[in-house]
Amino acid sequence: MWQIVLLIVLFPIFLGDLKVDDQKLAEFLQKIKMLESSNGKDLNHKQVESGIQAGDSAYGSYGLMPNTIQELVNRSRINHHMDKDYQNIYNQDPESVKTILSARPDLEERLVKELAQKVMNNSNGDEENAAYRWKMGHNRPPGSVSPEDLNNNDYIKKFRALKEKLGN
Repeated sequence: MWQIVLLIVLFPIFLGDLKVDDQKLAEFLQKIKMLESSNGKDLNHKQVESGIQAGDSAYGSYGLMPNTIQELVNRSRINHHMDKDYQNIYNQDPESVKTILSARPDLEERLVKELAQKVMNNSNGDEENAAYRWKMGHNRPPGSVSPEDLNNNDYIKKFRALKEKLGN
């Protein structure tokens, strides 16, 4: 009996380490890019008015927030994987980071893929759940997003409509 309990407790931890298929990740990011910036056409993101991101605005085609960028870079530092590119943006002010990423779209793509992998892992591969985390907070623990959260969220309603339109 204890083996079953142990499996139930540890299974979500193992799921967090799974790598989502590159094709599925690309399809997910295509939809996020369309929602966040009309596929890169509208890069003027609104300034956040409240919460931890208050006063900041998102950056780029995928709507990355400055705090999120710094967190991704800091995780790399903590895990001893920080390279020169991440060192250049570590602890920089948001405008400096935006300038660096504008000149380095490959670096933006790298950050976006890391974040997408994280939200997809924490969502056990469920795109709608991952999209909710992308918009509402990527650090939500696995299992913390309810069906009601998804059904009552305008971003997810748009995500669903886009998913149906694209057929993926």
